[in-house]
Amino acid sequence: MSDVCDSAIAAAQTAPRGVGRSIAAVTTLALLLPAVVGCQQIAAVLAVASGGDTVDAEYKLPEGLLAVVVDEPEPLGVTPEAIATFHKTFEETLSANKIKTRIVALAEVQRLQQTETNYEELSIRQLGEKLGAEQVLYVRVKYWALKENPEDVQYAGRWRVGVKIVSTERKSDVRLWPRDGAEDRTIEVKTDPSLDDSLAAPVRVAEQLARKLGKKTAQYFYDHKPLDE
Repeated sequence: MSDVCDSAIAAAQTAPRGVGRSIAAVTTLALLLPAVVGCQQIAAVLAVASGGDTVDAEYKLPEGLLAVVVDEPEPLGVTPEAIATFHKTFEETLSANKIKTRIVALAEVQRLQQTETNYEELSIRQLGEKLGAEQVLYVRVKYWALKENPEDVQYAGRWRVGVKIVSTERKSDVRLWPRDGAEDRTIEVKTDPSLDDSLAAPVRVAEQLARKLGKKTAQYFYDHKPLDE
């Protein structure tokens, strides 16, 4: 077998997490294909099987303290449970991918929201400063709905937010990410249509949205495979 094929198999055997199948299965595929296709085709198949090229993190979070603040400028009905699930999923996804950033407890953020008399007047930087954080992940809710139309029978959830990272340093330019001129990164998640008419259906749809958003948001901050998205 050529050096190209050997390299392809070696790449499969050292593939990172999230490849979607076992190393043994990918290696077996590589060994069987030479009888049918060439080495370039093998390399292409292995690239797909291993999740494709790695997507680089857009921003590398430091090991300091990060405050995650979800803001809903207009009352769209995001539930406290959904915010809690989003917060937990975001933190757990970072931890699972060995990001050492520490996250301010959601209870601390909620305490500030409830006790700070001029909370609405504080800048994002000031919010983070009061929480003792070095940086703030600011999540601005742009859209939230559990159904496409209120009168619909089926549930089809959608949550769209704008996210950015802000420093709590006292300086004129506190924007850390994104730095390409965009105000923020818009992230949207959806759930599959469901005719579930149980009383628990709204809670389940909200939790699905929150988990998806937590994971999708975290992926901006670590290298990952496209198939993990």
